[in-house]
Amino acid sequence: MGSEVWAIVFGLAGILLLAVLMLPVASRTRIPHTVILALLGIALGLLIHYLGGAVEAAAHGGGHAGGHAGGAAGDSGHGAEPFWMQMLNAIGSLEITADVILFVFLPALVFESALSLNVRKLMADIGPILFLAAIGVLISTFVIGQAINWYTGQGLLLCLLLGAVVSATDPVAVIALFKDLGAPKRLTILVEGESLFNDATAIVVSSILLCILVMPGDTGWLDGLLQFFVVFFGGIVVGLVLTWIAAQIMKPFRRQPMVIVTITVILPFILFVVAEHFMDISGVMACVASGLLLGSVGRRIIPPQSFEEIEHTWHQIAFWATSLIFVLVGLAVPQLLGGNLLSYADEILFLFVVATAIRAAIIFGLVPVLSTVGLAQKVSGAFRTIMVWGGLRGAVSLALALIILETPNVSEDAKAFIGVMVTSFVLITLLGQATTISPLLAFLGLNKLEPTDQAVRDRSLIKALSDVKSQLDEFVQSSSVIEPQKLASVTDVYREALEKAEIGANGD
Repeated sequence: MGSEVWAIVFGLAGILLLAVLMLPVASRTRIPHTVILALLGIALGLLIHYLGGAVEAAAHGGGHAGGHAGGAAGDSGHGAEPFWMQMLNAIGSLEITADVILFVFLPALVFESALSLNVRKLMADIGPILFLAAIGVLISTFVIGQAINWYTGQGLLLCLLLGAVVSATDPVAVIALFKDLGAPKRLTILVEGESLFNDATAIVVSSILLCILVMPGDTGWLDGLLQFFVVFFGGIVVGLVLTWIAAQIMKPFRRQPMVIVTITVILPFILFVVAEHFMDISGVMACVASGLLLGSVGRRIIPPQSFEEIEHTWHQIAFWATSLIFVLVGLAVPQLLGGNLLSYADEILFLFVVATAIRAAIIFGLVPVLSTVGLAQKVSGAFRTIMVWGGLRGAVSLALALIILETPNVSEDAKAFIGVMVTSFVLITLLGQATTISPLLAFLGLNKLEPTDQAVRDRSLIKALSDVKSQLDEFVQSSSVIEPQKLASVTDVYREALEKAEIGANGD
């Protein structure tokens, strides 16, 4: 059934419908929406797996074929099944692969994040961001690899590969919470900026290590290091050049928003394919560079109304991509874990402890050195605490794990090791860390607006209330239809709200 177009369309529509219906649940429970989607995907995966076995057993028992969950909706008798079963079968027919994540979801998510970042504020903290995204990932890869090699006895190259895979942070769940709680913008920039760049680093490093693992004689360590710089910075160059070309194409169509929006929608996907498939350089860095350039310089080329449409469109695309990828990844969890979870329980716990400890050591031990030597602004202890605990793992780590699982020359034991360790680690960070970020923010006092943002909000509120009150006063004086007492009760509400806002703004 997976090859049938109607099942693919029906399954995707079903996932998006469920994702929208989960928004009120996330709002009421204060659990990140992406975490709820991942749990939903896991539940659906288990349900489909269970129903598949039950239906297949019933089919064999009844002497007829084609009774498994993936195929029941595809045979001639699918119309007799209830609607929910057909929807479940359609969702179960969808398969997530490394290429789908890398070439469909990742360009969209990376480009949207880069487009929405404030480049000026990003550059103010570019020192710690690049340090964490490049040097930090390399240190994390080496330390995790050595520790796992010592603890498990697995091959060093395989353990280093595991270290690279789990070093890519995914802040989608945390950033959504930051926006809801009004966390400081600088904290958001630090967390999101690090993730944008370290995704590229982790992808490049893991690709090099995988190549050395399956073809030991073809790539040396020095060649790998040179390849890293070429791939990483080559992606930046290609992203900037092709985005500049796209901007020149947009200029004659400045007054045609549909053309402008369409070009920006196809741009990151073209960039990613050109960089990864045709030039063997970093598609992630190409998309990062493109989004940052378009989000800064593009605002001077594209009319404000058209740029607002671009932002709105990409916000919607990012929501769709996030919803689909978290549910699809959740669906794949039962298959990735298989029956090996309990046999790797102590190794999984050890991985989590080591990965968290090395991240804390880097952020608390090395990042302050940058400010000491004048290479970066000081990052407060509260910010660093959130950066450590907010270092979730998600789509990129799972995509890299899937690449390893889809590589023919990797042994089955190595695939089982990577699949269980990465999947379990991702789930621990999503279910454990993402759900506790909100109380940690409150405990550290980071769930409030910064003084400058608070002042802007207070001034805007006072102006809006003053305008409404003035218009009401004019209406009261000119109106002869509505009773004065009723009008006065309405104006009193706004008068009291305005007085409270003025008192709050003055700090009384």
